[in-house]
Amino acid sequence: FPGMQWFGDGKQLTIILHGQRFTFNLEALVDGASNAVVGARVTDAEDGLAVIQTFHEGLDTTGDKPPLAVTLDNRPSNFAPSIHQALSSTELLHSTPGRGQSKAPVEGSFGLFEQSLPSPMVITGDNDRAEARSVAQKIATAFFLGRNGRPRRKLGGHTPSEAYNQAY
Repeated sequence: FPGMQWFGDGKQLTIILHGQRFTFNLEALVDGASNAVVGARVTDAEDGLAVIQTFHEGLDTTGDKPPLAVTLDNRPSNFAPSIHQALSSTELLHSTPGRGQSKAPVEGSFGLFEQSLPSPMVITGDNDRAEARSVAQKIATAFFLGRNGRPRRKLGGHTPSEAYNQAY
């Protein structure tokens, strides 16, 4: 049931700006039952602070309703006392080492993210306006790819992408 268990992980996200490569951590928490991404934060590193910030975003998203459990991988930073303290309202579980399927909801979300916005994301433009337009284009692409993948009642439960492709 929704709210029973969230699955968390981090993924490297590379941005190229002015010919410089910047690598960030995209930390996400996904609810196992609904597959809702309850929290996602871009941070400098995959560490305890990233997990805590993402958990708090998840609480904001769900109206301060913590899950019964959160499953994280076995990175040493996920054993930090600060994480146990911040997630004290929920049971902290660690995934089975070497088995990505033990965090399937979050791993699948990262896979879909990578399909929509492959890394590295290159921000182009020779002035501030052009760079801002490039960022806006990446945001629009992500939104509309996500929108086109969402089932609609008026399309008989199909996504807009499926409805379009079935016409051919």
